Amino acid sequence: MHDSNQVFPVFIYRTKLRHRKDNKKELTAMSLAYTLLDLTSEFLMTNLTKNFPFELYSKCYRVIHRILCYQKKCRVRLNYPWPTLWNSVISAVKWSNSLKLDDPEIISNYIQVARIFNMFVMYGDTFLPNPGSYDELYYELLRQHSVFDSLNETGLKYLEKGNTHKRILQRIAI
Repeated sequence: MHDSNQVFPVFIYRTKLRHRKDNKKELTAMSLAYTLLDLTSEFLMTNLTKNFPFELYSKCYRVIHRILCYQKKCRVRLNYPWPTLWNSVISAVKWSNSLKLDDPEIISNYIQVARIFNMFVMYGDTFLPNPGSYDELYYELLRQHSVFDSLNETGLKYLEKGNTHKRILQRIAI
């Protein structure tokens, strides 16, 4: 899946969004891991609706986490535009946090997001393509600190309620 010798041209339809200049992307051959990250990023950005099942977000986060774990384990450096993935994950968290829903699935999604960014911070030097990507990661984390502060507050609120994820929330809460 990460093999750079096995590349496939895969077309991913991108809906028109205000911040995009053109929704047509040139069809280039990429590895399947690149395409899968692109697909999950696109899914997270374009499916921000209130009545959407949160289990699908959870599946996207698990796919991203598994790809990162494989990259860390095998020290594979994928030449992927990581800021697009970070922005899509952060915007999905910002959107779901603005809903103020009392769904336990949201907490498990927040835990998965914390694991994803923890992988980037702790082991990003093993799979990010260059040190500039690491700098971009820290820039995004600092720029979007309000999202992570609200994520922490939500986790503390659920921790006080005695949620089923109490042990994991205690480890994540700052």
